[in-house]
Amino acid sequence: MQLFSQDMDQNKRMLYHALVVPVVLVILLFLIFALEYLGGYDFHFLGVYPREFKGLIGILTMPFIHVDVKHLYANIIPIFVLTLFLYMAYRKYAYKVLIFVWIVTGMILWIIGRSSWHIGISGIIYGLVCYLFFGGLAGNNRTSIAIALIVAFLYGGIVWYMIPIGIDNHISWEGHLSGAVSGIIAAVIFRTKPKGDENAEKQEEQDDVQYDWRDSDKTESELPS
Repeated sequence: MQLFSQDMDQNKRMLYHALVVPVVLVILLFLIFALEYLGGYDFHFLGVYPREFKGLIGILTMPFIHVDVKHLYANIIPIFVLTLFLYMAYRKYAYKVLIFVWIVTGMILWIIGRSSWHIGISGIIYGLVCYLFFGGLAGNNRTSIAIALIVAFLYGGIVWYMIPIGIDNHISWEGHLSGAVSGIIAAVIFRTKPKGDENAEKQEEQDDVQYDWRDSDKTESELPS
């Protein structure tokens, strides 16, 4: 069963498809933060605690937990924009990239991070930045190349937050670095077809228009990232 009508304008239909995951993700982030804040809960234990069994659950849940409103708002716009770009340029396998970056970022952080609670979704933000940039430049799709350049312009400066020099010690630079590494790996694994294959490019663009994601295969210190 398809989510949107085939009779809908192609550009509008593709945009609506691309908006589904970003909108749902942002809503979940707000709802979980509101539950914690208004309910008086403390969800820091759902973060990643490196090299400790108690921190393994955070590989899945860390991105949903934020320290405060400022931390949440700092991540909301980038994650919305980047997931929108991801589903606009790579909609056929965007969910695979998102899941890969999500899991691998947490796994790397669990191995290399400082002994503290690491929370926040910015590790995934870094992963998507690297994937969209390197994957876009290596691809043969004009849209992906344009998005790669836009991402470089908007978020190129974040590279300085992946090293432990000159930044707040309370920021999880390890989470940022883990995300960047996972994004680069994803760009190698999930690549578009090589340039020069015009038939493959035309078929890929046609598939993108027709694709419907619903038809696809089915207290210790906290370091915000």
